[in-house]
Amino acid sequence: LLNVPLRERCPVDKIPRFNKTLAEVNASLGETGRTLVRYSGTEPLLRIMVEGPDRSVIQAHAEALAGVVRDMG
Repeated sequence: LLNVPLRERCPVDKIPRFNKTLAEVNASLGETGRTLVRYSGTEPLLRIMVEGPDRSVIQAHAEALAGVVRDMG
């Protein structure tokens, strides 16, 4: 789970490259993992959760998604 601080919320599908990166992550995980991306209800954060069997792989996927979000700010 990564929490990415944001100055403002915008629909995640409006973040450049986010949907493409998310689709790549989901394809890589296949049936062995899952992703959940949502805004915090109480803080200016985007929460990125990636689950799967290999910790280093899921950490890399979460960081890739977070990097796309950080690049927009």
